Formats: sequence, C-alpha cells, structure tokens
Amino acid sequence: EVGTAVLLKELARGAMAVVFIAYQKTLKRQIAVKILPKVLLSPLTGALFQQEAESAAILAHPNIVPIYEVGETEDLLFFTMQLVKGLSL
Repeated sequence: EVGTAVLLKELARGAMAVVFIAYQKTLKRQIAVKILPKVLLSPLTGALFQQEAESAAILAHPNIVPIYEVGETEDLLFFTMQLVKGLSL
C-alpha cells in the first residue's frame, strides 16, 4: 500500500520512477501511482520529483492528468494521479 492506494500492477518504468495501476480504497476507483524508491533518492532527484508533482498539480487542462496526492513513506516518495488508459507516450 502507498498512501490510500493498493498497488495492483506495474504500468511503466523509467530511469527514476515506476508507475503502477492502483486501487484507491477511500474513493473506490483505479488510479495511477508514480513511485521514486528511496534507493534512488538524492537531494536532486527528490527535488525534481516534488517539482514534477507540483507543476502538474497547478495546471488545469483536459490534456494534463490531475494529481491527487503527494506523499512519502519510509521507503519511497510517491504521487497519485488519474489513471488514463491507452497507449504509452
């Protein structure tokens, strides 16, 4: 579990982060969760990850996925967002 989400399946993997399909228990819906493992965490990567979440959160446009939650656990940084089904960009 990450925040209010139960991870279901890995969706994509990049150089820094992994995106999962997850189930948000509180609102009973599928969402996406982007995770930065703490093994990859440095002051720079943490700041970039936070900046990505903040930048996306302040934008409101039909072609930009909304951010729901940003958080941290002992092992990772994460943010949750709307799950958009379709082809990978």
